[in-house]
Amino acid sequence: MRAGNNNQDEEKRRLSSSRKLANTAISLGFSVIIFVMIGVALDSFLKTAPIFILLGVFFALASMFYFMWQLIKTP
Repeated sequence: MRAGNNNQDEEKRRLSSSRKLANTAISLGFSVIIFVMIGVALDSFLKTAPIFILLGVFFALASMFYFMWQLIKTP
C-alpha cells in the first residue's frame, strides 16, 4: 500500500511541474506577441523606424527573464 502512495505522490509532483512549465511557456509566448504587436502598432501609427518594435522585443526579453526567474525561484 505504501508503494502505491509513493507512485501517486510522484505522479502529482510530475503533473504540477508540467503545469508550471506549460503556464510559463504560454506566458512567454503571449508576452512576446503582445509586446511586439504593441511595437508594430506604435511604429505604424507614429510612422517611425522599428524603434518601438525593438523596444517591444526588449520588454518581451525582460518579461521572459522574469518568468524564468519565477520558475526557478519557486520550489
